[in-house]
Amino acid sequence: MKQQTLGVLTPLLDGFYFNGIIQGIHHAAEAHGARLILFQTMDAQMSRVTYQRFLGMDEIDGWLVLLNAVSDPQYIQRLEDSGKPILCSPYQGGFRQAGIFSIDNEQGGYDATLHLLQHGHRRIACVYTSRNPECLLRYEGYLKALHDHHIPIDRDLVFDMNDVWEADGAAAAQRMMELGFPFTAVAAFTDTLAIGLLDSFEEWGLSVPEQIAVIGFDNMDIARQHALTTVEQPLFGRGLHMAELLLREIQEGKPQVTQLYREATTLVIRQSCGCTPVQADVPSVESPPKNAQVTIDYLSKVIQRNHHIAHEMVKTDGSKIRDLSWLTFTDYTWACLALWNGTRTLMIDSIYSKKKNGCTLKTGDVFDEGLFPPAEIHAFIEKGEALSVHSIRTEGREWGYMLLIGRIDDKNRTSNYKADTMTHSLDLVAYTLEREAMYEEAKEREKRIEIVTSITNDGIFEWDLKSNMLSWNKKILRILGDTGIRMHRREFFERVHQDDQQALFKAVRLHLRQHVPFQIDLRLRKADGKYAWVSAAGEAVRDPFGSAVGMIGSIVDITERKRSEERIRYLAYHDALTDLPNRRHISEQITEHALAGGRFAVMLLDLDRFKNINDSLGHSVGDKLLQQVAKQLQDNIHPGDVVARLGGDEFIILTGQLEYEEQAVELADGIVRSMNAQYQIDGHFVFVTPSIGISLYPEHGRDQETLIKNADLAMYHAKENGKNQLQTYHPRMSTVSLERLTLENHLRSALDNGEFQLYYQPQYDTESDKIVGMEALIRWFSPQLGMISPMKFIPLAEETGLILPISEWVLTKACLDNKLLLDEGYEPMIVSVNISADQFTNMHFVSQVERILNETGLPPQLLCLEITESVAIRNLELSIRQLNALIRLGVQIALDDFGTGNSSLSLVKSLPLHMIKIDRAFVQDMTLSPANLAIFETILSLARGLKLECCAEGVETAEQFQIVREKTCVFVQGYFFSKPVPLNDLAAFLTEMGSSPLKHEE
Repeated sequence: MKQQTLGVLTPLLDGFYFNGIIQGIHHAAEAHGARLILFQTMDAQMSRVTYQRFLGMDEIDGWLVLLNAVSDPQYIQRLEDSGKPILCSPYQGGFRQAGIFSIDNEQGGYDATLHLLQHGHRRIACVYTSRNPECLLRYEGYLKALHDHHIPIDRDLVFDMNDVWEADGAAAAQRMMELGFPFTAVAAFTDTLAIGLLDSFEEWGLSVPEQIAVIGFDNMDIARQHALTTVEQPLFGRGLHMAELLLREIQEGKPQVTQLYREATTLVIRQSCGCTPVQADVPSVESPPKNAQVTIDYLSKVIQRNHHIAHEMVKTDGSKIRDLSWLTFTDYTWACLALWNGTRTLMIDSIYSKKKNGCTLKTGDVFDEGLFPPAEIHAFIEKGEALSVHSIRTEGREWGYMLLIGRIDDKNRTSNYKADTMTHSLDLVAYTLEREAMYEEAKEREKRIEIVTSITNDGIFEWDLKSNMLSWNKKILRILGDTGIRMHRREFFERVHQDDQQALFKAVRLHLRQHVPFQIDLRLRKADGKYAWVSAAGEAVRDPFGSAVGMIGSIVDITERKRSEERIRYLAYHDALTDLPNRRHISEQITEHALAGGRFAVMLLDLDRFKNINDSLGHSVGDKLLQQVAKQLQDNIHPGDVVARLGGDEFIILTGQLEYEEQAVELADGIVRSMNAQYQIDGHFVFVTPSIGISLYPEHGRDQETLIKNADLAMYHAKENGKNQLQTYHPRMSTVSLERLTLENHLRSALDNGEFQLYYQPQYDTESDKIVGMEALIRWFSPQLGMISPMKFIPLAEETGLILPISEWVLTKACLDNKLLLDEGYEPMIVSVNISADQFTNMHFVSQVERILNETGLPPQLLCLEITESVAIRNLELSIRQLNALIRLGVQIALDDFGTGNSSLSLVKSLPLHMIKIDRAFVQDMTLSPANLAIFETILSLARGLKLECCAEGVETAEQFQIVREKTCVFVQGYFFSKPVPLNDLAAFLTEMGSSPLKHEE
């Protein structure tokens, strides 16, 4: 049969509680021929460092977990996922698939309370801590005993303490004294709490048990010395039975189940309860050594061991500690130190042995954490000995593990001495390793500093405060352009720029006297008389009393950095294109003017039709135009005025102090007149006009934000009133602005709310007298605002970016409606849809059209997309590319409003088109103006020459229709035939008109 290996996870190995259980486990393991590995999970500071390493996972067949040895959820999950049986004592902790092995704490608490009741006590106090699960169960037993004897619970007699130690018992005694001891007996649910009570009672002269009877719990060694009646935990028996149960589960291959196993407790009668012991105390396995000389020898070894380690720690080389020779002062027979050399591997660093039989392990051997400790160690563990694993770590680093083999039943390990003195020794080992590593790291840093100093541009200085002499390396000489490497403090300070001297004196004084870090930027005069910007930093050298005796530091030339910072600072307040002050600069200037008081004006200037220039002639021409405008504005303003660029084609002018409003108007009027001229740029003659809005301080605002906003409103009204003019702000302008904002807010929700509709105006074929097409026109019916004109909301949609989703809806709806008419049996008609500039230039427009045609099922030849001349010439190359792609889809293309833009014959020839739509302006006036009639005829002739169809828009009278027909313009549309109507009305109209719509007019 395979030899089984048990793993024990325990916070500590020594002391009354832990070693008592471990001795029972060890006894069972030896009796059944099983291997045993003890893992201590807590360090010397009792800091409860989370144990997360998976040591021995591959070798161990079952686990015993004592108290709160592990709490990391990932570690617990890994342990449970291994499928190996797990027993926890005294409670389950974070485990879900583990058996629980405990004592009957509740019955023990009941028995202790019952015993006091049997002595006739009815006022029984209870001292415990609700933070300890075992104490909490004992307290439940206390409550049950009182309940069974019909004694009401008095909460004033229940003392819930922070912990279970003597100090907590003493604190409980203090509270009892403040209450006047309103009881005759106390059940303290740990012996240490009881001892804290007894010591305090003795100090105050209270007699136990005559005045107050006391019972403890645990039956620790110290309980016997105080004649304390207590409840005994069967620690040895608990460990024994736990191990036997675990071995049975391993051998039988039982699945893990959550099951509770309880051991009974025993009441140990002594004098503190009022009884006379019926028999003498029998020393338990946990008893301390009787021979005082043994105790003295043990403590002497501890002192010698720690002295030896401490002595070696002060040496630079920690090899004497790492060779483990200090273990001579212990009873351990074998040990090994293994250090991490990877994330999951340990390497043997040193081995100590008193054993005669040699070990096959050697330094340098490497083991995976799952196979550590190595299995071969078990071969030379003698009877009565156990293998324990101890973490070697400091606050900042985990170094590795120490393996120790020694007798588990050493009486010193279960005594009431401060538990586990060996753990403290191992802590010293960890800090020795830390110190050794820090020393090596310091040496390495020193080497790196030497290398960096030799290659860096930093100058190094040293200032002797006694002689007041400064010395430095050659790097500082290169900065200063000097040859001397030493200089008196007075001469050095004279080289500091006078504007920086006071700051330097203050920085040095604060550092030397108050330890404020020394770092300052200042200017130093070089040998040629020029100043260099340097950054100086340093640290004082102090004597043992903390007084500064010198300073060491560095000086770095930062002249170029300062120049760059100055440039960055300038750019932060100036426009890169025009070199004018920017928005940030002018905003601060306006704020300063307002704080100074007086009267001044803020003017906002915007160039009219600048976007058209930018689109048609390119951004390069637009940028040069802005530069010329900026120069002209600077030439026109008065001294004390400031002109700035806000961005785009917007400029702002801040005047100096004004005596009256007309001064601002005169300045603005002069700017308008001066700018009404042509600018010659790259061979182009460009004509531009300004629109200017004026706001006055303090009438129109008292802060920069309000003044700029109101000037912007005035400028907007100047544009609305025809451009190329100025407007002074008036409060009613804010009302108009509010109306525009209201319209925008409603527009944003109109599409989602279904407030848009499409109307259709029929298009007629003059040759066949039939309706052959229709133009889709959007209408907005707002429930709150009523019907809104497209002339009002379309420009707003373009400004806000809402034009794209609205345009997509129009195109989709028009295709759906035309497909519906087709499906209902009407003659096929072409539906024309106007395309916005933003929609047409969108890179996804062609694919969007293709998708909509596919989704609606409308044949491509029944869709005509109309673009205006201004859209077409914005980017001619893009326009040609987009139109060709649309034609490949089978879509018709029309050029809308022909004759109103800046297009030429060459433009029309270069664009792939099917139709030209003649603007209504030429159609409506051709009966009155021979010139318009001539233009109409010219456009028709042009279209025929290019083999393009023509459609006359805006035909409203019979006379106009007759001329159009005589001039052989095939397609027409206008009020003469029909106003734009909803789809249902159009369908009815088509049915009524039959094949000849002209009959309707007759």
